[in-house]
Parts: sequence; C-alpha cells; structure tokens
Amino acid sequence: MKRKGRLKQKRTLTTNKNRRIMHIWKRKRLIKERREIAFTLMAEG
Repeated sequence: MKRKGRLKQKRTLTTNKNRRIMHIWKRKRLIKERREIAFTLMAEG
C-alpha cells in the first residue's frame, strides 16, 4: 500500500516535470525563432 502511494506520487512528479520541460522547450524555441527573425530584419535594414 505504501509503495503504491509512493509510485503514484513519483509518477505525477515526473509527468509535471516533463510538462514543464516541454513548456520551457517550446518557449525557448519561440524565442530562438523570434531572434532569428529580428536578426534577418536587422541584416536587411
């Protein structure tokens, strides 16, 4: 019983961690794309 509870908690923690990682990764990707766009605009200007 105790073990099951621990496993459940661990599972939720890992899923939250993965979600957070994905969110951060998406944000980083967006920032990178924006930076590239700004760079090209500056180069053209």
